[in-house]
Amino acid sequence: MTEVLLLNASFEPLRLVSVKKAIVLLLQEKAEVVEAAEARLRAQHAAFDVPLVIRLVRYVSVASAVLLFPARGEGCSSATARRASTAVRSRVARG
Repeated sequence: MTEVLLLNASFEPLRLVSVKKAIVLLLQEKAEVVEAAEARLRAQHAAFDVPLVIRLVRYVSVASAVLLFPARGEGCSSATARRASTAVRSRVARG
């Protein structure tokens, strides 16, 4: 009960966050509860259902992994690895 599944606005799973972070996102109205436990968190002036799954209100673009393969006949040399890592870095930077 210490971690909450964070979904993108498209219901794509993003990561696990702490209950504290989930409550902060809910209070800031950046996320909404998809599923909650029966347990409740109580504060002096408020009570919250313990979230199990929350979904972001706005879509967050996630950089996807790019698979690069050497050309035919070209071995996996250090030059190929450098070109691949440079291509991935530039793609992530444009993200």
